[in-house]
Amino acid sequence: MFQFGKLTENLIFFFSLNISLLVISSFIIDWKMLLIKRLNQNADYYLEDMKAHKLMDTPVIYFEDTNNYNLLERISGLGSKCISTFVSLLGLLKNVFILISYLILLVRINWSLGIVLVILIIPSLFIYLKASKDQYLQGFAQSLDVRRAGYLINLFKDREAQQELKIYNHGQFLLDKWKSLYWKTSNDQYKLTKSVTSKKRLFSNLTHLFNTFYFFGLIYFGTHDGMTIGEYIAYSSLFTSSMAGIISLVNDAGSIYGNSFVVEEFYDFVFCSKEKDYIEEASDQYEINLQDEITVKNLSFQYPGQANSVLKDISFSIKAGENGSGKSTLAKCLIGYYEPTSGSVFYDHKKVTKKNANKVWSKLTVLFQNYVKYEFTLVENVLFHRSNSLNDLNKLERQNTFEDYNIISKQLSAGKDSLLGRVYGNGTELSGGQWQKVALTRSLIKEADIFLLDEPTSAMDPLSERKLFDLFFEMCSGKTAIIITHRLANCKKADKIIVLDKGAVVEFGDHASLLESRGVYAAMFTAQKEPFDLNVK
Repeated sequence: MFQFGKLTENLIFFFSLNISLLVISSFIIDWKMLLIKRLNQNADYYLEDMKAHKLMDTPVIYFEDTNNYNLLERISGLGSKCISTFVSLLGLLKNVFILISYLILLVRINWSLGIVLVILIIPSLFIYLKASKDQYLQGFAQSLDVRRAGYLINLFKDREAQQELKIYNHGQFLLDKWKSLYWKTSNDQYKLTKSVTSKKRLFSNLTHLFNTFYFFGLIYFGTHDGMTIGEYIAYSSLFTSSMAGIISLVNDAGSIYGNSFVVEEFYDFVFCSKEKDYIEEASDQYEINLQDEITVKNLSFQYPGQANSVLKDISFSIKAGENGSGKSTLAKCLIGYYEPTSGSVFYDHKKVTKKNANKVWSKLTVLFQNYVKYEFTLVENVLFHRSNSLNDLNKLERQNTFEDYNIISKQLSAGKDSLLGRVYGNGTELSGGQWQKVALTRSLIKEADIFLLDEPTSAMDPLSERKLFDLFFEMCSGKTAIIITHRLANCKKADKIIVLDKGAVVEFGDHASLLESRGVYAAMFTAQKEPFDLNVK
């Protein structure tokens, strides 16, 4: 009776212990999974934040180079790779320690076993490290094709593209181009994977061969030296564990080595980029206050990777307070977005450089032809982080300058707080002209000394266009304004007009003088005027 009670007590104890261990083990596994998940999230957050801050301070010309887009694609989603590298590093250190212990034990059995272990590590490490490097180099070479394939397949999810697909019926054309790129990159990846797998299989076969010789050796020495079954099992387990340790070690080393290339690219981009000079904080010595004139001397510009210059040896000056008309690329050079390939831009005889370009931007407001349609609320589209500023809100609601904004606001169900766009929420889609008015409001509400407008009325009807330009010239009175436009009727009030042809200045003057010269400007103005001339038959 006593023995039965004791047995029951032991069974209950061991059962409880087993359950407790299972619960603790399950808890540790779950905790580890959640910890890695949170570490991945934090790493992604901080690295994307670092990248975004770097991009905010990166010059506009950086985004004119395809190779830079390839780089940004390769270093995206780096957070999880960093955590994976850290986990692999811990695994590597653990396996090194374990293998050293196994090596010592094997040498005590027979020195040749230690040599065998080292011989197995060296070629396997070479195979895994080379495979990781080859995979990185392949990804590097395929960056452009992978981005192109992504662009093509994403066109089928693009609203504007879908409208044209229905009309021009070119969906299969796009699909064929995507298939070609997809299988080109996929087949190359498959070939590399096949080659790497073959080499790893060779290593696996080699370890099996050594395992076989090892066990035969154990049997041989065991029968001659009187090895016990327990010793045989222990020595067998030791070598098997050593093989498993080698596989874990080379896997971790390969993972670390492969990820290190991308980590290095990220580090170089954020901390060692050749563009780092652009993010230097401009001190007072670089301050720019436009009071006299903007001067351009022998300016030429060439886009990265292009053979020909789009601007060639341009020189002119614009007095402070004058309104001028020119070309988009030239305007971007004037405001420091692009650094000239040769020549210089001066504000009051102070040269615009990458160190003081942000001083120009602080005094500038701009509306480019390809403005951004932010899928935010109406007021956030205009004021961004100042959308709760009572001062700015009052300006929007009370000044006649922003009449178009208020008309749009009244037409929306939630007024200024209405969400715009339908891709990232069921908001209201504005017309092209309305979007342009919102973008224009965004540029005009900023207190600025210099105005730059690039085709600001391309999506507006003639009456809205005329109204806007009358308002614009009234607002710019006493300030410097640069307008890029192909509608020459809007140039009449400009103090100076710069006419560019094939990247060179061919005419320079005001509206009246350019008409009198009967050159390129006069011919273009006449051509645009004739369809509306009632006397022309």
